Amino acid sequence: MFRRAKHRTPRGRRRATASLLALGVLATAVMTGAVNASAAPVKPFRPAPDCSGGYVALTYDDGPDPVLDPRLLDLLRKHGLRATFFVVGDRVIYNPQLVRRMAAEGHSVQAHSWDHPKLGEMPLDSALKNLKDGAQVIQLLGLPRPTFYRAPYHNTTEQLRVAAAQAGLTQVVYTVDTVDWQDVGVDYIVAQVATARPGGVINMHDLGRPETVNALPRIAETLRAKKMCSGRLVATSEPNPDGHDLAFYAKAVAW
Repeated sequence: MFRRAKHRTPRGRRRATASLLALGVLATAVMTGAVNASAAPVKPFRPAPDCSGGYVALTYDDGPDPVLDPRLLDLLRKHGLRATFFVVGDRVIYNPQLVRRMAAEGHSVQAHSWDHPKLGEMPLDSALKNLKDGAQVIQLLGLPRPTFYRAPYHNTTEQLRVAAAQAGLTQVVYTVDTVDWQDVGVDYIVAQVATARPGGVINMHDLGRPETVNALPRIAETLRAKKMCSGRLVATSEPNPDGHDLAFYAKAVAW
């Protein structure tokens, strides 16, 4: 089991009852039209002038954040970057339009569990259900079925990785950890991103992390200087060679 502890975010409700009730509320909202399926048209992404240095995946955990994510999305669009958002199910139900905007603007929306528990410390069947519930709520918005997940706190087990893979969810860890959850500052975040190699996966957080959002213009500049572009995640048959502590079978490629 991975031992590194990340910041803890409020859980809110008891898992079993809350997940069923919240999923029902969201399903009703979708059926009655309370969740608007339409999204404002956006300008298409222009390809970066030079991606010869390869691709890295910009990934954000713990959202959606109704305060910071709108600005983060604006900056991603401004700088021609696309990201992968690992969202928490019981936050998705309160911010459905924001999650829809992520997808509408070309970003990937993937699972980060239902309510941000330490999955590796739960019984396997309970941990797997928590992941599936987090993925299902994304589908209830009419978005593509998630095919990747990241365990909260990176607290997981090999048994869960295998079981999730059998359920169609590939575990993603990271090759670059910005540790932005420790309030390390913009300079440190950017310096960590600068160490990324082709195919790498950069781990950041959007929930309550203004410095991470503020770092994005400099991250864009850093990637351009390295002739690198933001990429999408794909599953691989071999583990990512730059992964830390936990094997994961994914890398970044062109969108």
